Amino acid sequence: MNKKLIYKMCMAAMLIVLVIIFTAIPRYFEVGPIFNFNRITFGPAIVIFASIYLGPFYGGIVGGVSDALSWVIFPNS
Repeated sequence: MNKKLIYKMCMAAMLIVLVIIFTAIPRYFEVGPIFNFNRITFGPAIVIFASIYLGPFYGGIVGGVSDALSWVIFPNS
């Protein structure tokens, strides 16, 4: 394995963690029924950044894996 591939895999793993933090965690801090509006998250922006910075393949991996992991970790949100 060359250094560039290892670098891209490590960056993708870090970006997956950031997407989970910035999308799944704020679901537990939603404001009550008084302010009933959609929440604003930065997860899709991180996936777009991964697609631009690492390429479309890794962007798709970051988006898919982060979505699957957030569904496994937080199933009811």
